[in-house]
Amino acid sequence: MEHKTYTRLRQVCLATENIRLSEGILARVLGLSPCHRSTLPDYGLENSLFVIGASFIELVAPIEENTAVARFLKKNNGLGGYMAIFDCEDTALRKQLLNLQFIDIIAERQGEKADLIQLDPRKTGLTMVELDHHKEGRRRMDGYEWAGPNWQKHVYQAVVEDIVKFAFRCHDPIKKADQWRRFLITTKKQAPDKPATIALDHGTLEFESCPTDAKEYFSEIHLITHSRKSVLQRAKEEQLETAEDRFHFCGVDIVLIDSETS
Repeated sequence: MEHKTYTRLRQVCLATENIRLSEGILARVLGLSPCHRSTLPDYGLENSLFVIGASFIELVAPIEENTAVARFLKKNNGLGGYMAIFDCEDTALRKQLLNLQFIDIIAERQGEKADLIQLDPRKTGLTMVELDHHKEGRRRMDGYEWAGPNWQKHVYQAVVEDIVKFAFRCHDPIKKADQWRRFLITTKKQAPDKPATIALDHGTLEFESCPTDAKEYFSEIHLITHSRKSVLQRAKEEQLETAEDRFHFCGVDIVLIDSETS
């Protein structure tokens, strides 16, 4: 059976040294509770997921030395998101297309309920990218294997409604957007006046300029909120760095978009 092509912004993965501390801060600031926790010994990490709309913020922390997460934390010194995760209709097809673009796969998994491929960040730049296919997840509110069987029961949108954008800092935004657009296939019409933006079937990616001598990184997550002022107040109480529309957490700026303007 042929499936309709789609690519959706689905999950951001943020690295932390202390997962319980970071989990508590995020829960209090956003008024949420984790929907799923697990330990993943194959990856040398433990994680905690929060559902926002039908997308997710995942916190990961190393449980042993010399793992990918541990190396990321040491190398980046708290700057940038660890991974950007998207879901799609078929990872096998995406793998064929990536091979044609000379983008290496550094990890892959095929399961009864979900498949994934992780792309070499040395080829994509900016961050690690993961493409998933959830076999019971044709719609966003259907099954999402990484979050467990009951994540829908944790959807609570009184404070934050959805994750709608990832932003990245890079030396050549138009060139980088063009590269990512070729492997993040989407059915959405792209705005000709925004060459450094990619419209996905859910969500948007935005590539912004940084100095050529600065590090390129995954810089922002944009959330729709119903109570920006109260979120920022709680962020201040947690002693997080804040600005008019954002707070800094686990290496990224979490940008708050008022629901009436989204």
